[in-house]
Amino acid sequence: MLLARKAGTDIFNQSKNLALWGLGVALALYLIGFMVIGAEWFAMWQSQRWDGRQPAFRILMCIGIIILIVLQDDNKRVGQRD
Repeated sequence: MLLARKAGTDIFNQSKNLALWGLGVALALYLIGFMVIGAEWFAMWQSQRWDGRQPAFRILMCIGIIILIVLQDDNKRVGQRD
């Protein structure tokens, strides 16, 4: 995305695919790894010391917000002023 920031909007929007794949993998890692497997399978919620559900939830929310920002279409050339 950084290299395509001065290109046209079509090229810039296509460059978002790699970022969205990476964010999707991170979302799956924290959702499946911490929230599902860690919390339920290993009963992480029972421990006062090793409960990582709240930090994982905060990271999930941050990743989700970033995904929503990246998904926004750019109607004009990046860096172009009216």
